Amino acid sequence: MDRSRLAPTVLMLSIQSSGWDAVTSRIAALGVMEYDGEPKVFKVKNVKDEKKVLKTALHTIHYADILVTWAGMRLGIPFITARSLYHKLDPSPLYEAIHLDLQRYAREKMGFEEHDITTVSRFLGVHRAVKGDKARSSDTQLCLQELAQINALFRRLLPLLRRTNPELAL
Repeated sequence: MDRSRLAPTVLMLSIQSSGWDAVTSRIAALGVMEYDGEPKVFKVKNVKDEKKVLKTALHTIHYADILVTWAGMRLGIPFITARSLYHKLDPSPLYEAIHLDLQRYAREKMGFEEHDITTVSRFLGVHRAVKGDKARSSDTQLCLQELAQINALFRRLLPLLRRTNPELAL
């Protein structure tokens, strides 16, 4: 076993928005979490605040080797890219890391079609790690729940990911 190899930095990413059209919608909350780490969720209060949150998130994402999302290839990453460009921020950190979209992986490796993260999590026996309260439907709480689900799915799929994606060095 080569003990000199360092493990990659795996970062989970979750986004809540007012819609998916970058021209008419904005980010409501953006969450990041290192694998099995503590989540950080940044709530966006207004357009000016959105720029600050994006700048902070892009700085954090810059340090990731692997970026893990649910539907990120189709929705999250393009949306964050467009909103970053709108605010005259450089979105390239989103593309520096290897992007692992668990929704796409579930479709390609397990035959799941357009199921949501909760359905796939239940099917695989992965339950939400975050308990909701009265604010359960808040954007912050939804981000926390999705980060917990992405993390739990990643952990559940890790043996398969290691075998099917050896280049990830997990």
